[in-house]
Amino acid sequence: STYEDRTKVSVNNHAPIRALFGSALARDTVGLWIAYFFCLGSIYVMFGWLPTLLTSQGISLATATTGLAVYNLGGVCGVLVWTFLISAFGSRGPMLAGALATATSALLILLIPFHANSNPVLLLAAIGLNGLLANAIQTSMYALAAHVYPTAVRASGVAYAAAIGRTGGVVSSLFGAVLIQAGPVVFWCAMAAAMVVAFAGLAWLRNHFAAIGKLEPAGVAAS
Repeated sequence: STYEDRTKVSVNNHAPIRALFGSALARDTVGLWIAYFFCLGSIYVMFGWLPTLLTSQGISLATATTGLAVYNLGGVCGVLVWTFLISAFGSRGPMLAGALATATSALLILLIPFHANSNPVLLLAAIGLNGLLANAIQTSMYALAAHVYPTAVRASGVAYAAAIGRTGGVVSSLFGAVLIQAGPVVFWCAMAAAMVVAFAGLAWLRNHFAAIGKLEPAGVAAS
């Protein structure tokens, strides 16, 4: 006889969006969507408007462009670092700490005096740190989403979360000019606030994954 997984059949009989908001997944879906929207939204603002912000403060275009490159390079390093941290400690601690650290790093940039004739090294280092943290959290959320959803709805769950993130990116990019006109204090405070909200979304999730060493072997789980 053929074995039939009744749980998967039940889920597949619903539209994907309904399955994501079932009693077992609704809380995690809401948390993920909040985190994706605000984290990716803040990253899109940085991608689109960071050079404009820096040049508006009197920094040369070459240095402003370097700032964006350093932000991206920091993100590459952050992915590697957070891969190790999440493997060693699970997703909850590193991701929550990383989200708050991203917000803090944005505010710390405000403490760095910079103008046309100043040495940009400290500013670029702070921007790189912010990129390291923000991109590490964003990339880690894809693995978290894949963990949260069971096989039957995993593809839809990850796709919807990513779409919500892209929506946040588009919406936030439209407000980039407003943030630039409001000045650097408002800009960096908005970036910090977005990551605090992303932290709240990640904290709301119940189904974070454990450290690799704490996962049960497949054979043990099945017995």
